[in-house]
Amino acid sequence: MLNRKLFSSLLLINISYFYNIRKNQPIFAGELIIIKQINIKDMPRVRAIPAGLKERIKKLVDDFNKKELREYNGKVYYKPEFRGKYLYLDRVDFNEQFPVMRLGYTGNLRDWDFAIYRFSKGNYAKDDLFIVPGFEYFDGTIKGALRCGMEAYPPG
Repeated sequence: MLNRKLFSSLLLINISYFYNIRKNQPIFAGELIIIKQINIKDMPRVRAIPAGLKERIKKLVDDFNKKELREYNGKVYYKPEFRGKYLYLDRVDFNEQFPVMRLGYTGNLRDWDFAIYRFSKGNYAKDDLFIVPGFEYFDGTIKGALRCGMEAYPPG
C-alpha cells in the first residue's frame, strides 16, 4: 500500500496516481495489473474521527498513562481532546496542563499526521520535525507520539 506520508505529499502538489482496481488500493511502481488513473481531489477526505474510535483512543491514552507514566503516581498524564479530525494531546504535569501535540486522523489508526506544539510561536508545527527531541519514537501510532512528547517535553 502507498505510504500515507508520501500520499500526503502528492496531495500537496496535486499529482495524479495509479489505483489498483482489483485490490482497491494505490499501487507501487513496477506492478503489472489493470489500472485506472484518478485525481487526488476525487479521493475521500477524513472529516472527523469516528465516535466509536474515540473510546478506543481514550483507552490507548489511559493505558499509556498507567503503564509508561506509573512512576509519577498519577501526577503526570496525557489528556486527549477531540476536534474534528484532530486529536489534541495535552499533558498534565503536577496540576499544570499544557499542549504537547496534535495528531491528524488519516483514516488509519496506525498512521497519524503529527504536529508538535511550539511554545515559542504558540502553534502546532508539522515542519522541521526531525529536530524535535524524541521524534525517532514517532512511528505513526498514538503510542509513538506519546513517547515522542515525553522526550520533547520531559516531566517536571
